[in-house]
Amino acid sequence: MHNFVKIAGVAPLVLALAACGNNPARQSARQPASNAVKVTLPTTDVAFPDVPLDAKVKLDFPGTYQQKLPGGGTRSVTLNSDGTFIIHDGHGIETTGNYSWLDDNSRVRLGTGKDAPIYAVADGTIYRMAGENSSIRGPMSAGQAFAKVIGPGGAMPASSTPAVK
Repeated sequence: MHNFVKIAGVAPLVLALAACGNNPARQSARQPASNAVKVTLPTTDVAFPDVPLDAKVKLDFPGTYQQKLPGGGTRSVTLNSDGTFIIHDGHGIETTGNYSWLDDNSRVRLGTGKDAPIYAVADGTIYRMAGENSSIRGPMSAGQAFAKVIGPGGAMPASSTPAVK
């Protein structure tokens, strides 16, 4: 009799669990709705120009370069032909000073000291480098890139910014 009570107590539980597997309402919750629309968003690749050796001589580098910030603002770096620079950090702080070319003539140091920012110069773009020993070869990212928006004679044409493929 004791075994009969155990089986009688467990049997409804087993039946209830078995019935859950055939519940049409539960199954429809797992299946996508028949009116669902699959959306595929286009991707865009941005072509960042290469940094040439001897950019100081090969490129028309003076001008203002901008980078869009995630919050919608911009920061900018202006390289003047007289060796001076202006940085606007996007939060109202302006830094000015003199820049110097590194030995490869493809990178500039804005200011002095080991912590001064270094930028690699490409055609229509400058890249903020992690340090003096960072490679100028290989892929660059949007987080490093500042697109030239104003040349020494005024606004730059739209074709001078990094190209979207």
